[in-house]
Amino acid sequence: MAELIPLLSDLLYARCGFTVPDGFVESYVKLHDQDWHRAQDHWERVVRWVLDCREVESRATSRRAMQQAVAASGAILHLTPLLARCPHCRAGRRVP
Repeated sequence: MAELIPLLSDLLYARCGFTVPDGFVESYVKLHDQDWHRAQDHWERVVRWVLDCREVESRATSRRAMQQAVAASGAILHLTPLLARCPHCRAGRRVP
């Protein structure tokens, strides 16, 4: 059975089984004017894209692949200039 992309709200908890940078969820939702539904949709798009990248082991179990994709997605979105911009929102939109 394929592993599901975790909800952003679940990533707020250390025991969720996934690793994202501290403060990532709050920052990402803030980019979306606290619209959790839109932030979740955009988060899922990024994770699906990363699942097809080399950051995910080609022979990983579905659980391990999702853990790697979530960790890489969180790092990409949080630890780069993308923190100030969602790649799926209209271009140029930044957090004030």
